[in-house]
Amino acid sequence: MPFKPKITIKELPDSEIEIEGELATESVETAREKAVKNLNDRLEIPGFRKGHIPEHIIVGKVGEMGILEEAAKIALAEAY
Repeated sequence: MPFKPKITIKELPDSEIEIEGELATESVETAREKAVKNLNDRLEIPGFRKGHIPEHIIVGKVGEMGILEEAAKIALAEAY
């Protein structure tokens, strides 16, 4: 049985909202590839052209947690 994402939306003061979500590990793992590509297209690292940065260099620059944060944003956006 596939995991159904749990998304909750809270309305906050000053016209703000808070979106919380619970995602399956697989959806974040799939989004990781997209996150690396997005970061590759945005990062400017001396000696590399945008879009042609090796993954290990991206991990060294933003860290694995930075990639996972980007992947979580992508996965949450797709689920929402």
